[in-house]
Amino acid sequence: MQPNKITRILKIAFGIFMVLVYVGMGVLVLMHTFDIPWRWAEIVFGIILIAYGIFRGYREITGESYYEK
Repeated sequence: MQPNKITRILKIAFGIFMVLVYVGMGVLVLMHTFDIPWRWAEIVFGIILIAYGIFRGYREITGESYYEK
């Protein structure tokens, strides 16, 4: 394999991993896994994490990248 192809595969794998981390953390926050004293803060933070994970997933699917410029 060419070094350029390996780099691209690793970037895609890391992108997918980060999407799973953001969405997973958002779900965990919404499930009251962490001891955050304000419920409204949990809801807002969980929704933001899930929304950002979906945004990153969309960018991963469409092939847009921050690094290709």
